[in-house]
Amino acid sequence: MTWVNAFLPSFISPSPDPSSSTTTEANADGNNSGRSHPAMELCSTSTHYQTEAETVSVSVSSKKEESSNGNLVDINIDDAIERLGMGKFQWEILFAAGLCFAADAMEVLLLSFLAVILKVEWSLEEHQTDTILSIVFAGAMVGTLVLSPLGDIVGRRPVFTITASMIAVFGVLTAFVPDYKTFLFVRFMVGFGVGGLTVPFDTLAEFVPTSHRGTNLLYIELFWTCGTMLVPVAAWWTLGHDDNDENSNEEEQGFAPWKSFVILCSIPCIISTIMGILLVPESPRWLLTQGKHDKALDILRIAAHRNGLNAYATFPEGTRITDKSHHPPDSSTGYDYDCGGAAATKNKKNTPLWYDLFSPRWLKITLLLWGVWFGFAFLYYGLIITISLVFSNHQEKNEQGQGGMYDFDYSAIFISASSEIFGLLFVVLTVDRWGRVPTQSICYLFGGATTLLLGLCAHNIINDDNDDSGRNVLVFLSFLARMAMFGASCLTWVSTSEIFTTEIRATGHGAANAMARLGGFFVPYIITAGAPLSWVGIILFLVSIWTALISWQLPETAGKALGEAGDALYHDHKNDNNKKALACSSASFVDTTATTSDQYQAL
Repeated sequence: MTWVNAFLPSFISPSPDPSSSTTTEANADGNNSGRSHPAMELCSTSTHYQTEAETVSVSVSSKKEESSNGNLVDINIDDAIERLGMGKFQWEILFAAGLCFAADAMEVLLLSFLAVILKVEWSLEEHQTDTILSIVFAGAMVGTLVLSPLGDIVGRRPVFTITASMIAVFGVLTAFVPDYKTFLFVRFMVGFGVGGLTVPFDTLAEFVPTSHRGTNLLYIELFWTCGTMLVPVAAWWTLGHDDNDENSNEEEQGFAPWKSFVILCSIPCIISTIMGILLVPESPRWLLTQGKHDKALDILRIAAHRNGLNAYATFPEGTRITDKSHHPPDSSTGYDYDCGGAAATKNKKNTPLWYDLFSPRWLKITLLLWGVWFGFAFLYYGLIITISLVFSNHQEKNEQGQGGMYDFDYSAIFISASSEIFGLLFVVLTVDRWGRVPTQSICYLFGGATTLLLGLCAHNIINDDNDDSGRNVLVFLSFLARMAMFGASCLTWVSTSEIFTTEIRATGHGAANAMARLGGFFVPYIITAGAPLSWVGIILFLVSIWTALISWQLPETAGKALGEAGDALYHDHKNDNNKKALACSSASFVDTTATTSDQYQAL
């Protein structure tokens, strides 16, 4: 029995379907579509998980399909996912992938605390502190260029496991590094794992029905928000109880409080690794691109069973899953989008996946997404660093190594982090009404404007320790700015996953994510402790305008099948070019005919 069957409850005993022998015999030459699989037999006994009305409905529709097509029933993968609905199976994947997102948020945002702490503890120079903030983004940029294409080559599940494992292992090892250089190496490896997080997100997207996709893909961002809120809580719990003299004594004894802080932030990804191994199967959409129809069908039946459906009735004996599109084969990439599985693989040219992003089919979308992702990362992480600078205070050690201290306004940082819940709620309510593109463009602009106000006000208020009203203004502005920036970034994640088609989704999404990591890498060198906050606000506002304008040009994906929007944009552009060429040819023909007629009359 394959690993897939391990997901089925062991207490259900298999019972043969009465028609299985007849159907199997009739389909002996039909792509193994009629073979009796253990998972099918197990699922066929689970009718008590489904209501009687659902069973009758599915059975009737299945019989109609079989009667019209004989013993072989072709079901498109989008229709198959719709049949699953949204249930326990998808929620398990959402939870596993969501913990990865929480880990990403915590592993990146904890650096805003560590940069201040280690500058004091290790007497670091300004550029060394900036490198602490940038090194994770450097690792993530390399990691996404390696792990994302790997998701299209070896599958989603292995990369999911590798990603979560690397973040968990190297996240814990951070607490045991002896010096600055080792610290940079370990954090680089954490970033390398973080770079593969587009694959868990795409895995979830490929299992969610179109009718539920927009809202449910946004739910994963709630885990990110929880991660960002847990960071100041963990920092307060490990760093905020003791004064700096007691912290120094603990460090002399061998384990500084910041190390406990780092270990706490690694826990979500440890849990995610375990859940990913136990609960997340391979994507059936990816299996179809490899010609593995039977494995895709097995996983869909298991998903139906977990969602409380009768798997055998939902996908009857003789079912074959296909991945058909509305468009003919594209010569620019070599993918045959009108057939699934083995045919699609057979008709694909031997070209590198990265090269396909620069083909006529994907070039425009790739460049637009790269611009948006660079901008969103620059804005989001730039805002996080700005808020940390506004609500923190530190004093470096003297030449004798004494007098160093650091302090954070934990409540203000926590309140600004909690704003992401409201940002997520806002986009959940508007994503299907306003669409992905208008909502994220508006959020980028509003976030940039409030960040500008935050920088201008902080420049005048930050030096007045007794001004409580001024602090409240800064907290309010940071709340609004972070709420808007997070809402915009959520929609950028969702629309990117929806634009690309299956065979290039992980690669395209990963390439865009690499540009985001590039933006995150440069931010700490531009937004530093010595930079005037008014100039910081102006820079982030200008970047927000640029990002909003680019995002406005992305294709709308609301209500469309995965990959349909990007596919349609290319073919619409191609048809327009063909029409222009035809119009030019017609005009040329008319001119030639007129010239010939004039010459004839002259003769």
